[in-house]
Amino acid sequence: VDDEVNAGSASVLDNIGALSVSAWIYPKDMTNKYIVTKNEFGGTNGWQFNFSSSGDCSNTAQRLRFSVDYVTSDVIRCSTTNAIPFNTWSHVVVTWDGSTDATGVHIYRNGIEVVYAQTVNGSGARRDDSTRDLVIGNDGNGGATAFNGLIDDVRVYNRALSTDEI
Repeated sequence: VDDEVNAGSASVLDNIGALSVSAWIYPKDMTNKYIVTKNEFGGTNGWQFNFSSSGDCSNTAQRLRFSVDYVTSDVIRCSTTNAIPFNTWSHVVVTWDGSTDATGVHIYRNGIEVVYAQTVNGSGARRDDSTRDLVIGNDGNGGATAFNGLIDDVRVYNRALSTDEI
């Protein structure tokens, strides 16, 4: 059983400005698990779309989280608790307009934008992610943050999809 897919770091994936990531997910649990990332656990160079139950999303489970690393302060947006049910398929999408303004991040479940519990703007220069691989289902180090469940039909776009496209 493969716990992750490493898509490498082709130049077309490096330092994407505006972006969107979509996937069908069937999670069995949700404690700090990665859906798609161009970073590594605890890393400081890249972006990540994951579940979070600790740190900047305040120790509660089942929050969808997207973040982009900046020198001074990262762009972070987290959903409220229980955004995704266990043991059922959900279509999740994150769009980011490429700015340091966290309100430029939008997270959707089954076509409906989630409610947000936290929004943190980025500041400083964006960190270079060209040395990081795009990984599906785990962090970039293949660590203990493997997604427990199924992930299907992952797509990465080099633009923020419109609401109608989601």
